[in-house]
Amino acid sequence: TYEGGAAGQYAIYSTVSKANESGHFTADVTLKANFDTDRVSGTIDGFTVDGKGKDDWSVELSESGPANDRAFAGTAVWEIDGNQPSDVDRANSDWVAGFRDIGADGIPDIAGGYVQVLNGNASMVASFGAAKSSD
Repeated sequence: TYEGGAAGQYAIYSTVSKANESGHFTADVTLKANFDTDRVSGTIDGFTVDGKGKDDWSVELSESGPANDRAFAGTAVWEIDGNQPSDVDRANSDWVAGFRDIGADGIPDIAGGYVQVLNGNASMVASFGAAKSSD
């Protein structure tokens, strides 16, 4: 398990005049890695925008196999207030994570990556970093 922080930008277009929203956020990231099976998945949640929580936002980082040596890539799903993205938005949303600094136990100590996700009229890009928290 790897835990850390994420930061990024978002934009939400509204058909209601002057109801568009955009800005920057911070969030929490958790990655679950199994290096025996070369599978990684995770979540980004605990979003904060302008000091206020966005409890209705969550991003699922789907389970993924390796893209290359200690790097993983997969699809991502941004759920907003319980609303799931369309199949097209899912197909155009992804994440990448790399692992490095191999510890004495043979397991990387840190992970870093980025995510780009779409959900209807909303888009987000973020970078994240996490440290190994447990085996």
